[in-house]
Amino acid sequence: MAAYNTITSRFEDYKAKKGIDVMSREALNWFYNYANRLVKTSSFSRTLSAGQVTTRPIPGKFYLYQYDPKTKEKMPYYDTMPLVLVTDVTEDGWYGINFHYMPPAARLRIMEGLYSTIKNKAVNDNLKIKINWQKAKSIAKAASSNQFLQHSIKRYLSNYIASPLIELSPEYWALCVFLPLSRFKKKSDSFIWKNV
Repeated sequence: MAAYNTITSRFEDYKAKKGIDVMSREALNWFYNYANRLVKTSSFSRTLSAGQVTTRPIPGKFYLYQYDPKTKEKMPYYDTMPLVLVTDVTEDGWYGINFHYMPPAARLRIMEGLYSTIKNKAVNDNLKIKINWQKAKSIAKAASSNQFLQHSIKRYLSNYIASPLIELSPEYWALCVFLPLSRFKKKSDSFIWKNV
């Protein structure tokens, strides 16, 4: 996690100099630019220190995990390492927004909306976002990113999860959203973003 620690350390220095809020637009722009410039390779194991391992996803939280889809032979492409904001939990899995299906510009606009929710006084002390699909959709619509959000909502089956779930701490959300963690099969991420 040396690269993450470097980014975090540099961000703390930058934040102190500028006197900015960690949830501000300027902070998110910083994460976007520096994470892409400084981190060339990322992996599942290196991301462990950005959160904690869990077995039960909770709506409104971010998770990173390895996934082996049930119907992968029929799928035109799929992500084997989803980064998902869970929107609903079912008996056999969950639904969520996989940010890897969005280009970075769309991720940035949606993250701005999510962080404005975190800053709301109604959010509890653990910084949980009480968010659901309708809230995420309204954020994306306001950000003119609705087509990307619709394309990014996916269903995941518990029996096809191939690793523990890493529940990401809110302080690392922006960092992880912009890191090159996707592991698409059959098509490249650039192809997927262009064909939404």
